[in-house]
Amino acid sequence: MAYSLSPWLKPRFFITGTNRPLAGGLMYTYKAGTTDPAKTYSDDSGTENTNPIVLDSDGQCDLYLDDAVSYRIILKNSAGVTQFDKDRIASLGSTQVQSFNSIAALRLRIGTTIANAAKTLGYYAAGDGGGNSFYWDSTSTATDNAGTVIKPTAASGAGRWLAVDSINVNTSQFGCAGAINDNSAFGYAIVYAQSANIKLTIDKPIVILGSAWTPITLTNHLSLTGVNANSTITVSGTQVDLFVLAATKDFKINGVIFSNIATLFSTSGASNYGTIELNKVKVSNSKSVCVTGASDITLFKLKDCIFDTFTGSAYYVFGMSAYFKSAVVEGCRFTNLNSTTSSMTALCLGRTQLVDQLLTGNYIITDNYFYNITADGNTAGEVHAIQLYGDTAVISNNIIKSLDRINGRQLGGVEGIYTKTINTTITGNVLVNAGFAEGNKGAQINVKGAQSISVGTKPLGINTVVSNNAIYATDTEQRNGIRVSSDYTIISNNIVSNHTGSNPIGVAWSDGENAENILITGNVVTKCMFSVGMIWINVTGKCIVVTNNLLSGIGTGSNANGVVMLDAERTTNTNNLIINNNVIEGGNLDVGIYIALASTNVLNATIKDNKITIDSGNTTGIRTHLSRILSGEVVNNIMKGVTVPYSNKAIDTMRFVGNTNNYASVDAYAAAPTTGTWARGEYVYNSAPAASGNVGWICVTAGTPGTWKTWGTIGA
Repeated sequence: MAYSLSPWLKPRFFITGTNRPLAGGLMYTYKAGTTDPAKTYSDDSGTENTNPIVLDSDGQCDLYLDDAVSYRIILKNSAGVTQFDKDRIASLGSTQVQSFNSIAALRLRIGTTIANAAKTLGYYAAGDGGGNSFYWDSTSTATDNAGTVIKPTAASGAGRWLAVDSINVNTSQFGCAGAINDNSAFGYAIVYAQSANIKLTIDKPIVILGSAWTPITLTNHLSLTGVNANSTITVSGTQVDLFVLAATKDFKINGVIFSNIATLFSTSGASNYGTIELNKVKVSNSKSVCVTGASDITLFKLKDCIFDTFTGSAYYVFGMSAYFKSAVVEGCRFTNLNSTTSSMTALCLGRTQLVDQLLTGNYIITDNYFYNITADGNTAGEVHAIQLYGDTAVISNNIIKSLDRINGRQLGGVEGIYTKTINTTITGNVLVNAGFAEGNKGAQINVKGAQSISVGTKPLGINTVVSNNAIYATDTEQRNGIRVSSDYTIISNNIVSNHTGSNPIGVAWSDGENAENILITGNVVTKCMFSVGMIWINVTGKCIVVTNNLLSGIGTGSNANGVVMLDAERTTNTNNLIINNNVIEGGNLDVGIYIALASTNVLNATIKDNKITIDSGNTTGIRTHLSRILSGEVVNNIMKGVTVPYSNKAIDTMRFVGNTNNYASVDAYAAAPTTGTWARGEYVYNSAPAASGNVGWICVTAGTPGTWKTWGTIGA
């Protein structure tokens, strides 16, 4: 007898899922395919081991095997819990292992016993990387799959060569070799991987002949893993779809490179799908990745992927009209994406209708790069980097640059970020030339929706935060920065620079809905040329606050304003309009702050502590409304360079106190106020001061109009 080292030499075993030794572990040894004990040895002279072998404190043992025996080994921990069960194990010196240069050579040999073993040195030829180890099963009638199950040519019934390791398999072991047509080999590998529910390794380039390929319908889990730069799948000739997802399973790809595909996968037949996950995947020189829908997806995840150089008639790279429980897109690159139609979107997720909204969403889109997304058509269409529909979205720290529809820039929506989600946070993104104005409707960031959860039939847009984004333009194309149609909204601490359009920042609903709780604060608008307003509010409702913004730009003259509120198509009055502590600087403005009401009223309007500096043009500082502002105040605003401090001064309903233009008061009164509500201690200046007269009047008892006395005696 001869005893040789086991394939593990002096094996060492660890507790499953840890790096801790399996101290005291129990190794049971049997004859292959049975539970009949088989002897092992501690040295090459035949010193017999116990059965089971007890591992030492380092999880090790001395293990020599009988060269004439094929083993089954079951390893358990000290508590008797099985760690693994391995079959068809032969010693390094086994005389039963037959070597073959190829699978073709293996097919010419029939095994003799269950213990017979074979090793292929390659798939087509020795050394080509497709080698494997097999054992003979005389009772097997399994279907030959050209990889893990090989039927000898001469076998008319039972008897198959079966791969010793049917779990850790690669595409080379199915015959994929980067030839002009790997269709059959790759098909066999995919069918086996999903039927066995194992991870399939792409270890060599694979070439699919497009004209001969039929998309594979996946009815079970599929996991593909690349191991190096050669883990590529390329379609030769006609672009084709690769996979169709058709069942409640998982689809995962890691580290694989795809090229010249039409669509990576379709979900049109998927229902209640599990996880779709792409990690470190690259797709290039292709048409799209997924452009169809599904009934339900538990998790859609893209991580550290690259999608580069897409062209063709597809409207989307990812156009997944599906119900999502959640979606995460992180650290990906979407670059050089072009459609020959009028529309192209890199990432479109969710369904568009109100009835679908609460069933769709929970998105995290973060740390991605979008660049050069274009469409060539000359009709109305849409171009987006990110387009989301659903319940909840967080869009953060993305860079989005250079979106264009070359032949129709103001036709339809061209927007870097476009959402119709109920709860939306858009923060920390950088957008450069990533959207057009389309009049007042478009912007680089466009948040759409209806008034509230109980109103309307359109997808809702409420609970919105747009903050800390940097939005630039480098040309004179008509572009808007931020446009929001959403209740309960904060637009804060953004910078919008160098825009030429109607409004750098706008809050507007196109269909007459009303707004509630809008806060616009801490934004910087600079070096913009605009035709409507640096901050444009076309809503009415409750609690609209514009405060602490720095606005610097050049208007186009007529109807170009710093902060402007309109009520087009509105029927509801506004309660609590506050425009405070803003710095407005520019030239060729019509009005610095303009309450341009046509059909609704405002109750409690406050315009206070703003700085308005005009360096050119015939400009009104503050324009109110003679009859539609029911109560309010214009207090302590400092104006410089304006031609007319006030227009439509609503003196009967508003108090004008402490305002100046070019350091002189513009709130002088001919007599003590007789209208309005005043607090004790408030004062007004005399519009006609004279020797021995008074500087003005002071309120000594609060009221409407209160009790007033002269103050500040002027010398004779």
